[in-house]
Amino acid sequence: MNKSKYRFQIIKKLYPFFDGSKKIVIISFVLTVALNVLSILFPVLYGIFIEDIILGQNKQKLIIVIVGYLLIQFVISIINLSKVKIKFKINKNVFAKLKVKLFENFTKIDYEEYSNIKSGDIKVIIEEDVDKLSTFADEQTINYFWNIIHSVIMGVILLVIEWRMAICACAFIPLTFLLDHIFSEKEKYVNEVLNTNDARWASWLDETAKGWKDIRINEYERKKKEEFLEFQGTDQSYFASWLRYWVTRTLVIPKVKDDFVIQFGMYFFGGILIFKGYFSIGVLLVFVQYYGMLAGSVKAVSAANAELQSNKIYFDRVMERLVVEPENVRKNMAEIVDYNIRIEDLNFKYSNDSDWIIKNLSKEIKQGDRVAIKGKSGTGKTTLVNVMLGLLKPTSGNVFYGSQNRKNILEESFFNNIVYISQTPTLYNVSIRDNLCLGVENVKEGELIAACKKARIYDFIESLTEGMETKAGENGENFSGGQKQRLLLARAFLKHAKIIILDEATSALDKNVEMKIVEALKSIGKDCTLIIIAHNDNILQICDSVIQM
Repeated sequence: MNKSKYRFQIIKKLYPFFDGSKKIVIISFVLTVALNVLSILFPVLYGIFIEDIILGQNKQKLIIVIVGYLLIQFVISIINLSKVKIKFKINKNVFAKLKVKLFENFTKIDYEEYSNIKSGDIKVIIEEDVDKLSTFADEQTINYFWNIIHSVIMGVILLVIEWRMAICACAFIPLTFLLDHIFSEKEKYVNEVLNTNDARWASWLDETAKGWKDIRINEYERKKKEEFLEFQGTDQSYFASWLRYWVTRTLVIPKVKDDFVIQFGMYFFGGILIFKGYFSIGVLLVFVQYYGMLAGSVKAVSAANAELQSNKIYFDRVMERLVVEPENVRKNMAEIVDYNIRIEDLNFKYSNDSDWIIKNLSKEIKQGDRVAIKGKSGTGKTTLVNVMLGLLKPTSGNVFYGSQNRKNILEESFFNNIVYISQTPTLYNVSIRDNLCLGVENVKEGELIAACKKARIYDFIESLTEGMETKAGENGENFSGGQKQRLLLARAFLKHAKIIILDEATSALDKNVEMKIVEALKSIGKDCTLIIIAHNDNILQICDSVIQM
C-alpha cells in the first residue's frame, strides 16, 4: 500500500466536509507551528543553564532562564488547551456531517443491495469507523505534515551543532519506520477480524432482541448464550493480540531503541568527541535535547503511517460508502408526470437462479385501472411489483411511466405519489399520528380522521387511552397484523397517491373487515391506479383486468 497516495485519497474525499471549518484548521496548523517553535527554545535555555550558570558561575542569568522557562511553559499550555478545543470543534462540525452523509447514502443505495446489509454493518460504519477516521482532523493531516517539516528542521540543527553525531544518530531513523510497518501489518490483520466480529455481533444482538419471545418459547437460550460467548471470546482474544502488538510498537520498542540504545550511544560517542575537544558537555546535552525532538517528530510520522495501515479496514469501509452521486447523472433524471404504466418485453431472473421469474411480459395499465396480479405462491407476483417500482432491475425489457423509463425517473419524484403496502407491514416506534403522516406534509385533523374511517381503523384508535398519540412500539409490536395493515391503508388514503399497490395487504384481516376494506377501495377516485396482489376473490372482484403469473 502506497501510504502517501492512500492518505491523499482520503483527504480528498473528506475535503468537502471541512466547508465552514477551514479557518479553524488553518488556526490549528498555526498553533502547531507555534508550539514547536517554542519547544525549540527549551534546549537553548537548557544550554545557558549548563554552560553559563553551572559551569560559568554566572548567577545573573538564572532569573532570565527561570522566567523564560515559566513563560514558555505557560504559553505552551494555553496553545495545547486551544488545540484540544479546536480538535473537538472540528470533530463536531466535520465528522458529525460525515455521519449524516453516510446515513443519507445508506438510504440511497441500490435496492438489491439492502439484502446484503446488516444492521450491525450500519452501526459499526457510522459510529466506530467514523470515530477512527477522525484522526484525519489532526494526527493524519496537520500534525503529520508539520512533523515532516519539523524533522527536517531538527535534522539541519543537529548537523549544524555536530555533523558526526547527527549522522550517527539519524542512522536509526529507517529502523523506526521498518519496525512500525512490521507491527502495524499485524495490527491490520487483527483489526480486520475485530471489525468483522463487531459488525456480526451487533447484527446478532439486534436479531436476537427482536426474536427473544420465540427464543424463550422454543428454549434456544443455551444456544444463544453459546453464540454470545463465541462472539465475546473472539473479541477478547483478538483485542488482547492487538493490545500486545500496539504496546510493543508504541511503548516497548521506542523505549528500548530511543531511551536506551540511541541515548547511550550518543552519550558514549559524545563523550569521545568531548574528550577530543570537538565540543563541550553543555553542547552535548543540548544536542541530546534536540535529538529528542527529532526522534519525537520521526516517531509521530512513523506512528501516523502505522495507524493508517493498521486502521485501513475502518477507513475503507467509510470511503466506499462515501460515494456521491455525480451531478451529471442526476441532471439526466426526470420528474414523473404521467402515471400510465407500460411494460415492454419484461424478463427477470435472480443472478443465482437459472429459471426465469418473469418472461416476455408486456402489459399496459392506464391511470385509474384496477389490476389484479394472480398466480400460485412463488410465481413472481411480488417480484413483478418490485421490478415495476424499480426496487429490482429487469434482466431485459423496460417499464415506462408515460414516456419516461423507470430507471430515468428521480426517486423522490417517483415515490411521492405512489404507495406500496407489502406483505410485512412496517410501523415505527412513534405515535399513530406520526406513523400515518410519514411522507405527508401539512395534514389536517379532518383529513386524518377521514382516512382512518375509510380504512376502518378509526374506532379502534378512538378506543385507545391515548388515541392518536399511542406509540406503535418497535416494529409496531403493540398492534396486531390486521391493525397494522389497516393503519398503512389509512396512510395510503391520506397521501392521495396516484398509484396504490397492495401486496396481500388484507391477508391478516377477518372476512368482515376485509369486506369493509373492499368497499373502501371501491371508493378510490378514478385518477388513482390500484394494483392488487391477492389470492382471495373477494378483493380481486373490484379489479377490471388480471395479470396471470
